[in-house]
Amino acid sequence: MRKLFVMFTSLMLLAGVATASPLTDYSAGKVSVDLDWRNTELQGDYDGTYAIDFKKKYSLDAGLTIGLGNNFAVQYNVFNPTPKTTALPDFLGDPFTGRLSSRQYNLMYRFNPEFAVYTGVMHANGSFKDLDWPAIYANTHTRDIWQFGLVASTKLGSKATGYGMIGVGRDLTNWVAGISFAVAPDTELNLSYRDLKINHFVTTSAGARLDSEASGFGAGITYKF
Repeated sequence: MRKLFVMFTSLMLLAGVATASPLTDYSAGKVSVDLDWRNTELQGDYDGTYAIDFKKKYSLDAGLTIGLGNNFAVQYNVFNPTPKTTALPDFLGDPFTGRLSSRQYNLMYRFNPEFAVYTGVMHANGSFKDLDWPAIYANTHTRDIWQFGLVASTKLGSKATGYGMIGVGRDLTNWVAGISFAVAPDTELNLSYRDLKINHFVTTSAGARLDSEASGFGAGITYKF
């Protein structure tokens, strides 16, 4: 009952692959809940015409991993960086907003406690809007991208673990590097850096292209049970 309650609560909190120290035990019923608060910078390039670095803003980066047994696990991750409104860096100075939201659904296989591979789908949405001219410059597009990746972790001492992840797909690169510190048998604190880049969102009927990249440092907590 306690596990079911924590899993339900975690799913309600979740709105990429693990952005915290990865689950190393894929036994059936093992669960890892990751919550990171990430100071994210979003960069956008609209059809090679407008390039803008949006001002940083904290965003939730969260994940849930569930062991299936036989070295398999499933994972869900959400990362929705929405930066501050930023003025376009040209003579117009128009205020822009942007967003790069992603949800990942992955199947994972662990070779040993230090290495795992995964494959799955990233559901991504890229958008930006000119607040002064929303009827003209307001574009959004959604892509589903198949990805493959590797997750690695290694002990750095009795309490610390270094970890990393890299995933690739068509027009997609997604990586994380970080360190976690055990503060209890089932709880870890994490520091990490993440970069998510997705290109070639088709944003208009004319085929205008939006390239988006979100990156930043984050801190959070992982609960494993």
